[in-house]
Amino acid sequence: MARTAIVALALTGAATALAPTPSSSRVSTRLNAYVPDGLSPEQWKKMQAKEKEVKKNLGVGGARGFKSRSFNSFVEALEKGEA
Repeated sequence: MARTAIVALALTGAATALAPTPSSSRVSTRLNAYVPDGLSPEQWKKMQAKEKEVKKNLGVGGARGFKSRSFNSFVEALEKGEA
């Protein structure tokens, strides 16, 4: 009987140790943006905007160097040893 009481107390203590504690007050944190050394935040934003502008419309020009052909022309090239 005493053993079961001790085991029950031990399990209760372990369960409360693993339970999350209610946070009564939240600590506010300040998030800072990354700015490389030697640049002001305005210069960094300007540089990022310029890089974003360069990355726009990459596929507008379409595929270059790819020439679509029919299956028949592929077979003919294959028979000639060109494919």
